[in-house]
Amino acid sequence: MKSGIIVLLALCMFGPACHNPFTPSIPVSELLAAETAVDVDLRTYTLEVEARRDFMPPEHSLGSDLMANVRVVASGADPFPAFVDSDRVWMVKGEDVWETEFSAELRPYSQATPNVLGKMVWGGPKWDVGAEVVVVVRLASGPGVRRLLRAPATTIGKTV
Repeated sequence: MKSGIIVLLALCMFGPACHNPFTPSIPVSELLAAETAVDVDLRTYTLEVEARRDFMPPEHSLGSDLMANVRVVASGADPFPAFVDSDRVWMVKGEDVWETEFSAELRPYSQATPNVLGKMVWGGPKWDVGAEVVVVVRLASGPGVRRLLRAPATTIGKTV
């Protein structure tokens, strides 16, 4: 029994799966200072976010966990470049932070918007509907090239 606890503790200390999603890997001040537009290879990238909790059907009065639809928009009409990706997201509400990987991707977001990379995330905290969150993603545009991109404050909506 004692050796099992030691192994579990070692896995949590050294395994990325045990990262606490509420203790950000980047300081909050750095997340909030991230640019709202970044230039990569002659294109400008911005972020659009819809955050919400689902209260359907109505008998589920506690609502779902926080989820978000995140769109990385590349300037121009050309397709979103294959060498640019986003692999991590942070949601900041005051001093509280939720950090995670994305749950799903749409590349391109739609046929009408080939310049948009769509990412989804779910399973977040049950923050109050109407609360404002700041969403930051990490853009990767090559080996070791990482940039933070921040969306303007987003209000958590509600599906009813």
